Amino acid sequence: DTLIKKYKIPPPDFLKIDTEGAEYSILKGLGEFRKYVKFVCIETHSLDLHNSCKEWIKENHLKILKEKPFTSEHLGYLCALKND
Repeated sequence: DTLIKKYKIPPPDFLKIDTEGAEYSILKGLGEFRKYVKFVCIETHSLDLHNSCKEWIKENHLKILKEKPFTSEHLGYLCALKND
């Protein structure tokens, strides 16, 4: 949320996150701007991160449309849409 405030950028309503392990930190860093997110796609890089991101999705009233859980053989994936 720091960049959005500093540069007066319109808050995003779509997020595609593939950050090699910082997915949950990015979601938490949205701060007050999380309310603008309508659609999110996240590639997760550990089981704990996958579960944390999934919990953030639920807490922020998004509905999971597609999920591929993280395993030792492949990365996880979450795709969610805002429940309006």
